[in-house]
Order: sequence, then structure tokens, then C-alpha cells
Amino acid sequence: MFQTFETAFSGEAGPERLSKLRIQMAAVGVDGFLVPRADAHQGEYVAACDERLAWLTGFTGSAGFCAVLADQAGLFVDGRYRLQVREQAADVFTPVDWPEVKLGDWLEDHAEGRTIGFDPWLHTISEIKSLRDQANMVACPNLVDQIWVDRPAPPAAPFFVQPDTLAGESHDDKRARLAKGLRDNGQAAAVLTLPDSIAWLLNIRGADIPRNPVPQCFAILYADGRVDLFARAGKTDAIMDHLGAEVTVHGEDAFVPTLRSLDGAVLVDPTTCPQIIGETLANPVEGRDPCVLPKACKNPTEIAGARTAHLRDAVAMCRFLHWLDGAGYVTEIDVVTKLEHFRAETGALRDISFDTIAGSGPNGAIIHYRVTHDTNRQLQDGDLLVLDSGGQYQDGTTDITLCVHEGPQRLSRVSDIPLRPGMVLSNEPGYYRAKAFGIRIENLIVVQPAPPIAGGDAHRNHLSFETLTWVPLDRRLIDLTLLSRDEVSWIDSYHATVLDKVGANLDAAAKHWLEQACAPL
Repeated sequence: MFQTFETAFSGEAGPERLSKLRIQMAAVGVDGFLVPRADAHQGEYVAACDERLAWLTGFTGSAGFCAVLADQAGLFVDGRYRLQVREQAADVFTPVDWPEVKLGDWLEDHAEGRTIGFDPWLHTISEIKSLRDQANMVACPNLVDQIWVDRPAPPAAPFFVQPDTLAGESHDDKRARLAKGLRDNGQAAAVLTLPDSIAWLLNIRGADIPRNPVPQCFAILYADGRVDLFARAGKTDAIMDHLGAEVTVHGEDAFVPTLRSLDGAVLVDPTTCPQIIGETLANPVEGRDPCVLPKACKNPTEIAGARTAHLRDAVAMCRFLHWLDGAGYVTEIDVVTKLEHFRAETGALRDISFDTIAGSGPNGAIIHYRVTHDTNRQLQDGDLLVLDSGGQYQDGTTDITLCVHEGPQRLSRVSDIPLRPGMVLSNEPGYYRAKAFGIRIENLIVVQPAPPIAGGDAHRNHLSFETLTWVPLDRRLIDLTLLSRDEVSWIDSYHATVLDKVGANLDAAAKHWLEQACAPL
């Protein structure tokens, strides 16, 4: 179960593969080709067979894309990966600061009048609509796949059931609830392309994507509550009784023909739905994926599961931190493997929820750093260690820095999604100084109704945040002179709760360590 530390692409990507791609571009008559880090489901993480960006460029970050022209290749990454891309990508790729530089603007400057090819399964309706205002976009076969001769096979992991005792609602009730919304809007059906949406709707899970318990598949929800589910052969064998008579399973090759046959208005989410689906439907209607908001608002059973999972994970984290404080020679790989060992000892770990980030000293400044044997560093006295990790348990997902980053809500000035009870968010302030260190504090929180406030606002409904993460802050990094009395009080209260919740589940030595870590400031 322990993660590996090398990628299949390091040392191999670069000029030769780029040259072969350009030969394919010329063969199909396009002047450029887009290579996203995306699959047909537009998730944050992809299977090995969909790691086209990493295979071509050597860049292994979880977000980015490449625009390949005959004379240059722009590699677009956001602020998390500015250092990483310069270390990983070959000289033939030019890093581009995204989203400050928009792809459409870059194409206008570097490819005006040229034809840009793209795989219509890997780009959303909204994305292509925007690009067509600035570039001549042409759908074509995936040119990377044509030169990737040893491309891994698609994942074949079987789907499994998420029981109603953990889901808190049957898939019959979910389908009926969402189908009523389609009828109310005059829509005959909705196309679902996000694996986490389908997993939530049908109370199923999978293991197609490393670290993420989602089933790769497509679905169509009809206004009468029926569902057509499209998946590779053999993947649904273990869940047929669970799905019941109103969910019909088809092979993947039946998906596009079924789309062509649909009558009436069909809901598609243009921000996540592949361009090819919009082109195939006779009457597509754009709107939000109907599962997204209901899925984001966790029911009481799901919240109870999250509390249990986070407490279990906190015990593993505190056992690890106690070990780390007494360890001698320790490397970043030691940190990663030992932490996963403590999580595995809970007896409930299905997988870690993402490859652990363990960056010491200057490596901590790389926000999404992943240690390899080449970069592995011994922890030194005085080093800061950024440790961002989590576990996948069947009753909940943890991330202390379902699918770890779940939208559409977020703590951001640019978010346009009002917070609702049951939504889970990540509260993670950080500071990073290039080639020196990184600092990150991360707690998961769930939105809850707030108790009534006495006084003039008593007539208004308020919301509050309930903390899910119970791991102590490192007292050695707290400067009391910079904190207000209320801030000190909050930290002391948080630490008292950590000690109360976690301490009883630790052995005597680890509990003594936690008592010191949680002592009042």
C-alpha cells in the first residue's frame, strides 16, 4: 500500500516525444495540439493511461496543460507548480504562468490564423466555446495516444457498494429527488460525467483512480428516476443486486449511440461535460450537474462518518508526531512511509487520500512537492517540515494540510457559491519562501447552523464552522507577541479539545507527548 517515489515518466519525456507529436500534427493537418492533464471525467486526479501531460513533458503536477506548436510548446501551470515545472520539464517546454496568462490570449499571440487540434473527450464545452472566440479549434483524434506505444491499459477495478448505513440515503430516494428537479425544469434527462457525482447518486465506489475511491463511468439520469450506467465490462458485476431494476448497465461503447437517441431537453454541465457530448446531443441544455450541490451538503449520517474518520486519523497523526519528535536520522521518505504505517494500523484505511506531501527545508516551498529517491532529503535541526496528508476510510476522507478537494464551495473571495449546512471546506493558510521553507496549517471544517444570537440579529439565520480536524499546532512555531488575546484563547480551547478527544485513544507515552503539545500557551 505504501506509495512509490518515482514516476514512470521521469528522465524519458522531452525532445524525442515532442518531435514525434509534431510529426503527427503535420500528418492530420493541424498547426498545434492541446495536451491537458485531464481525462474524459475532468477529475483532479487521473489514471496512468491518462497521464498524457506527464508522459510528454515530464511535469507531474496535478494541474496544467501544454499547447504544442511547430516552433514552441507552452507549458501552463499555476502558482503551486512554478518551481516544480522548472525542475521537471525539459528545456524544450516553455513554462507559462497560468491563469495570469490565458490560453486564448497566448494562442492569439503565438498562433494567430493557425489551426489548433484538440481531443473533444478531454476538453469541456465551456472551454472550447471560449477558445473558439480566439483561435481556430478543430476536433481530432488524440495525437499523444498515437505515439504512446506502451500506454498503460485503462483501469479495470470492480465497483463496490457504499452501504446506506454510511450514505444516509438510498439511491432510490436520491434518484427520485433529482428526477423531480428535472421534471420541474422541463428536462427529459441529465448526462452525468463526473465519477464522484455518479458514485454519490448510486451509492457506489470504485478504485480506478489512485487514492480516490471513485468509479470511472458515465450515466444518464432520466426524469422518471431511471438511470443508464455505462462502464467497462466486468466492473459492475458485484453491484448488480444493489443497483436494482431501475438502473440499467451498458458497455462504454453504447454511451455515444444512446446520447444520439435521446429526445427532449437534456441537461449537461458545460464546465465539466466533454465537448463531444454537447456535439452529439440533439437538444442539450446547459446547467449545473444536478448531483453537485446535493452531494456537497452532507447529511447527518455522512457528517457523523466524517467525524469518526477524522478522530481515527487524528490518533494516527498524533502517534506519528510523537514518533517523529523522538526519531533520530529521518528522511522525507521515512516520514511518508511511517505516517502511512500508523494510518494502516487503524485497521480501517482503504488508501491514503493523496500522495503525502513531506517537504523539509527548501523542499517545503514547493507547495505540492512529492518526494522521490532523487529529491529525498534528511531532516536537519531547524528545518521546517510541510506535512500534508490524508486517509481514505469508508466512512470519510481526511486531509490535514471524496475526492479530497470537493466543490463547488470554497473559502475564496472569488467564490460565487453561498455556503450551506453540511458543506465541508478546507481552511488552509500558508506561506512559502522559494528555496527556503514552507508553512501550512490545514483544518477541515463543516458548515453548521449557528445557535441564535441574542440581540438585534436574533431574527436572522446564521451559520458556523464545526472543526473536523483534531491535530495540535506546533507550539515551537507560535510567536505569542503576534497574537491577540482572543487568538491565544482560541488556540488554547482548540488544544484542550484535541487532548480531550484524542488523548484517551493513545498509549501512555504518546498521551504524555500530546499533553505537552496541548498545554495552554
